[in-house]
Amino acid sequence: ETNSVSATGRTSNDNVKMTFPEGDNAFTPAQQWHLAEYKPNKKTGVASWESSYTRFVDGEHPQTIAINSKSGKPIQVNTV
Repeated sequence: ETNSVSATGRTSNDNVKMTFPEGDNAFTPAQQWHLAEYKPNKKTGVASWESSYTRFVDGEHPQTIAINSKSGKPIQVNTV
């Protein structure tokens, strides 16, 4: 049994797990972030991060994406 302190400062002995919805659209924000700006590349028509994102969503391992980036230069795994 573990004790935890909530944001209100109350101590609880409950072992409550955080759960997230499953599925393709598990989270959809109510509105776009007001400072978000989509900048696609003029030649390819997609943003620089999109190719890594697509590869990740398709199940490719982040280390593989980092080593074999589309630009030809390796990137850090944390960047993926």
